[in-house]
Amino acid sequence: MLLSIGMIVKNEEKYLRQCLTALQPLRDAIDSELIIVDTGSTDKTVEIAKEFTDKVLYFEWIKDFAAARNHGLKEAKGEWFMSVDADEIFQSCDDIIYFFKSGEYKNYNSALFSVRNYSDMKRSDISGDVFVPRLTKLLPETKYEGVVHERLNTFGEPERLLTDVADHYGYVFIDNKELQDKKTERNKELLQIKLQKSPDNPVIYKELYDTYSAGYEEEKALEYAYKGIELCKKYNTDYIYAFYHILIFSSFNRNDYDNVLKLYDEYFDIPQEIRFGDRSTDIEVYGYTGLSLCEQKKYSEAYDILKKCIERYQKEKKESTITREALWICRQFNNEKAMANVNLFYTECCIQTKRYKEAEDNFKQNPIENFCYNDGIKIMRLNQLIDLMIKLGGKSIDSIYNNLDDDSKKLFIDAARCRIMGFEENDRRLMINKLLEMNINADSRQFITIAKAHFTGNGAGAERIAMFIEKHGAHYPELLYIMLDERLDITPYVTVCDDVSSDIMQGIANIPSFIDKVRTYPMKCVKDPNGIQGLAELYVSAITAGHVKSHEVSDMLPSLGKCGMLYLQHFGEECIPDVIVAAITIEEVNIYRSRKDFKSCIAALRRLIQLNKRYGSVAKVYQSILKEEAGAV
Repeated sequence: MLLSIGMIVKNEEKYLRQCLTALQPLRDAIDSELIIVDTGSTDKTVEIAKEFTDKVLYFEWIKDFAAARNHGLKEAKGEWFMSVDADEIFQSCDDIIYFFKSGEYKNYNSALFSVRNYSDMKRSDISGDVFVPRLTKLLPETKYEGVVHERLNTFGEPERLLTDVADHYGYVFIDNKELQDKKTERNKELLQIKLQKSPDNPVIYKELYDTYSAGYEEEKALEYAYKGIELCKKYNTDYIYAFYHILIFSSFNRNDYDNVLKLYDEYFDIPQEIRFGDRSTDIEVYGYTGLSLCEQKKYSEAYDILKKCIERYQKEKKESTITREALWICRQFNNEKAMANVNLFYTECCIQTKRYKEAEDNFKQNPIENFCYNDGIKIMRLNQLIDLMIKLGGKSIDSIYNNLDDDSKKLFIDAARCRIMGFEENDRRLMINKLLEMNINADSRQFITIAKAHFTGNGAGAERIAMFIEKHGAHYPELLYIMLDERLDITPYVTVCDDVSSDIMQGIANIPSFIDKVRTYPMKCVKDPNGIQGLAELYVSAITAGHVKSHEVSDMLPSLGKCGMLYLQHFGEECIPDVIVAAITIEEVNIYRSRKDFKSCIAALRRLIQLNKRYGSVAKVYQSILKEEAGAV
């Protein structure tokens, strides 16, 4: 028999079936066996395991992972042994299959594959890749060592780095924090035993850092990391790279960018007795340092370092060589998706430092698909394309747009619409004309035409906008901005808009002076009940938007109150919408406030909350203003 596959399990029903199904192509292609050791499951784990193998063994848990794994290992009959965890699901086993079927395995003693850790079940956030030493020749002396973070004692060179990736969901504990806490406490206990036996082993200090960090005890975790560095310097061991990696990663995640820069200098000052040649961790250090400089808006310095990061990554990928410390860390920048973040900010550095041709080249080399794992990242990338269209134009930029998929094109147009409002006049004109030259959909083209008419000083025109709204609906904060700016009746917009608050939020976040247009919109522009009601909705949404400053809110509250009184004067008291009742209540507060009757103010605000829970945030904002201005509540 060529291969024995072993695993230990306990209550693994969540992923076990997926794990074993993904391994089936390997088992079908290679003469192999599957040995599963259960350490006390109380769910359907054993039942699932028996569907895939008749070698399901039981081992009583004695707080020793090596002992549990060795219980299965002693039953193995293969020439090679492979270890897999139950929450690891292979994307493909093709390279492992080739390794054995081609006979290539005869040239090696061991092999590794990559485990890709995810932070959520949607696979939208990769927390890093780890190369795990899981395949080795099965020798008479082969066994696992270590009560926790156990390792095969015969694993060694020559080693083959396999390209297959196993997706790992074991760190997704959002829905099971209790399980995470139990695992963390268990590992702490076992590692302290391990530390007592080997107090000068830096690997244990790295494992202690990982465990305490997982338990959100960052201060204690960092203490172990710095002790590990001291040991590495004392014994001149290159394990020091692993510690600098985790310290830089930790500092970046805590937004301590100055410490990242300090550690960067220390990293490249590691004594020559330890440091030699390029290291795989260089890529990680360049990446986090460059991103830290971007966060500090030091784009020129960031450009140099991120460029080094990309060049080192491309070299390592081309040569298929990694240095051994890469096996000790959870790598963040070792695949195209993970490098998308680096390329995104490298491009931003190019744009900010006016290296537009380099930014264009980066766009061509890194398709938008690399950035699709996160909508926010994707939109940032598309905004960079907008910048390049303004700065460069030309057919090559058009071809980048034309090669986008339909969803990306739509996001691009949405981003361009927002950006038009914030551009300087010359850039706005260039962008509008560029968009009208492009192959964009009909409703976007119609809106851009409206925007062009508005910004050229001719005015968009109420009739044209009304026709657009009737055909396409609302949900264009930029369109609302134009209507407010031109003092047009907003009734057509607010009556077809499902959620005014959403449009207000987008408008305030993306369009300069949007809130000023809301605050200064004259009431005389609304001509019917829907218009007054819509204006009241507009004020309420703006007040509760979150981005609005307290003095801006204070300016809008009197206008909101007047909306209610205006509605009463023109349309009477029958069938008053609740937003108008809310406006009338606000006017009561305004009157009581002018009389310094703060007790009645509070009573009116309570009625506002009772009217509808959605006005609770208005009442809360008003209450804070009363506290600030009068100090009486």
